Amino acid sequence: MEHDALRDDGTPVLLAYEFDLERLRRFRDSLQMFGGRGLVICFDFQQAVLEEYLAGLVEFQTVSLTKVRQQFGI
Repeated sequence: MEHDALRDDGTPVLLAYEFDLERLRRFRDSLQMFGGRGLVICFDFQQAVLEEYLAGLVEFQTVSLTKVRQQFGI
């Protein structure tokens, strides 16, 4: 299964900052195949599209792009 980490309860976690569609597809397909749920960590502006694409298979944690830019002086 495509993922970057596991929570303590075994929930797979995917970092989706780069919006790699191939990785997202593999993650979604695995969740559908195994009947599981996952966690996606993404930028705040990506969440709406990912919610539609992942159709209730995951929960989200978002990172503010504005805050990242401020932190790194971008």
